[in-house]
Amino acid sequence: MIEACDLLTLSAAAKLAGMHISSMCTVVKRGRLAATIVNGRQYVRRVDVVALRHRGGVWGRHTPAKSGDPALMTLPEAATLLGVTRGAIELLVKNGRLAGDRSGPVILVSRAAVEARRMLPDDPAWMTVPEAAAALGVDDTTIARWIKRGDLEAETPRRPRIRVSRASVEARRDGD
Repeated sequence: MIEACDLLTLSAAAKLAGMHISSMCTVVKRGRLAATIVNGRQYVRRVDVVALRHRGGVWGRHTPAKSGDPALMTLPEAATLLGVTRGAIELLVKNGRLAGDRSGPVILVSRAAVEARRMLPDDPAWMTVPEAAAALGVDDTTIARWIKRGDLEAETPRRPRIRVSRASVEARRDGD
């Protein structure tokens, strides 16, 4: 049985979900959140509102989802910590370069993996695309073309910036 303390008014539910009351009314009206009418007022279950907030809102943009597990963080949290976009973090997870898991529409990433990636020191075995272009006396687009063809070894470690292997640049320079 549902207890009275388990029910929230739409106004209280909107505050808890981090959205405007009119948005909460729309959510209920469209059937995305079940409401119960008691004495002429609409109420929603607290657990449903918390689940809605965990999913990142109905449209995925109201309130960033918060993980109940302190070992996990959301994409926006990870992006802020690493100073990159949400899409860059999503690509890192998709490519297996950052530990993450999809929980419904929300992707949660390992806090430890994000912290480790944040603490990566600059590796002298790698150089940026402009540095490689300067070392080889070519344009950045030529470096990108060589990377795509596999003529130069490259990776995207901590950020969505490409790092080129210093050894492959030197081998190309010595071979030319």
